[in-house]
Amino acid sequence: MARARDYDIVIGTLPTGPLNAITDVEGVRVGHTTLISGSGPRVPGEGPVRTGVTVVIPRSEP
Repeated sequence: MARARDYDIVIGTLPTGPLNAITDVEGVRVGHTTLISGSGPRVPGEGPVRTGVTVVIPRSEP
């Protein structure tokens, strides 16, 4: 999939980091988890469950 910069579109004024990721910002932490529970056909209110969450913890100010 093409990215904006592949089309010479520049967003913002700062350069990208080495990984071009939010984790390039010193002190920022990112975590995630995926929950998979149950199997078979979906029954509303019962499952199975396929979900996830991502957390971005900003750096603390000095």
